[in-house]
Amino acid sequence: MKVYFTTGYENPKESMDNINTILDTIKKEGHTIAKRPLKSEHGSDTYSVDESKLTHIFDFRDEPIDQIYKTATKRIKSSDVVIAEASYHLSPGLGFELGFALHEKKPVLVLINSESDAVLSEVIEGNPSKLLENESYTDKTDLNKKLLSFLKSSKQKLDTKFILIISPEIDKYLEWTSDNRRMHKAQVVRNAIEDMMKKDKDYKDFLSQ
Repeated sequence: MKVYFTTGYENPKESMDNINTILDTIKKEGHTIAKRPLKSEHGSDTYSVDESKLTHIFDFRDEPIDQIYKTATKRIKSSDVVIAEASYHLSPGLGFELGFALHEKKPVLVLINSESDAVLSEVIEGNPSKLLENESYTDKTDLNKKLLSFLKSSKQKLDTKFILIISPEIDKYLEWTSDNRRMHKAQVVRNAIEDMMKKDKDYKDFLSQ
């Protein structure tokens, strides 16, 4: 899977060990990591270390902020899941990333160290989405356990991808729906199929066997 990892850029230096544990576990499980893009000036002032030592966490870019936004949203869209370490700095940017990921129907894991004073916003903690998991961890062993559980369950839930050949008329309708109702074409098709599944009595009988 492709994992978009994000964390607050003002995290204290002490949080580095847990962040490294998360990244190492993701890689050991054979997944790839998409890093949060940041403007390069965020680096050295916040972690009090050389910016070059943070390139495994962030993708520092010398670009306009609108391009940073486009890069971040593009990476979230192309990722299978999003994981955030939010123990020490719940920045507006991090909150936006989580909300955008849920809007894109991505499974999201928010990790918080139990020793941290961080408090999730009501909008995040109270979100009823089944795609969102807020987990508190006590130590590296507990962190690893909850991270592995999320990765395993998410992999099992990944949508099956297939190529659908459609007529120009259907494509025209999907384009119109996408523009006027702010929905992805795939979501329109998925909604239509899910609606049919709910109404299909024969299929329900099959599932109950």
